[in-house]
Amino acid sequence: MKKYSFYTDREIEFLKQNYSKLSKRELAIAIGRNYMGVCWKCRQLKLKCKVFLSDTEKGYLAGFLDGEGSIQLTTHQSPKGVIKTKRRPFTWGAYITITNTNHESIAYLNRLIGGATLVRHYGDRKKPIYRLTLCSNKIRIVLPQIKNLLIVKRNHAELLLQALELINESHYKHIDHDKELAIIYKKIRGLNNVIRKKEPCMNLDTLPLNFHDTS
Repeated sequence: MKKYSFYTDREIEFLKQNYSKLSKRELAIAIGRNYMGVCWKCRQLKLKCKVFLSDTEKGYLAGFLDGEGSIQLTTHQSPKGVIKTKRRPFTWGAYITITNTNHESIAYLNRLIGGATLVRHYGDRKKPIYRLTLCSNKIRIVLPQIKNLLIVKRNHAELLLQALELINESHYKHIDHDKELAIIYKKIRGLNNVIRKKEPCMNLDTLPLNFHDTS
């Protein structure tokens, strides 16, 4: 069994300085720790994301999100054994992705607001595709700051923020909001008007909305 090694002062200082800039997975890679260990340490240190944008930065980010971004409320299949414990067979997730072929633009946004970056190469395309992804916690901080500057995706943003409030209540207060979340899910899907070919959308109409009802 591998012996646990305590976090050094240098590692703790790195987590504090970069928590708002890097994803937990990137933090783990940077300091050579495992992902779950970094998640636990960040909770223990009570670290919170802090992103303060100037008016110029807000406008730049809002323009990028309107033109090159995607706002989504998604569902993920829950791990095995969840249905046996009478919980719903899927979990909710909120994501914002910004995609562009210009690496400098995505790198700048990453330095500005953090998030996870990804590079993809598609077939014979000469230029790679760079993607920046924001998850729930970062969205709660960034999206309210630019929501009123959005033109094309303002309705998406308002719906996603409503969904995040419901998800938060479901997680911490154990309040069932699956019906409301299912409605928001369909509204955002309708606004995006996207047909997922590789990963078909889960059909919520075929799932019971009261997952605790076993009758």
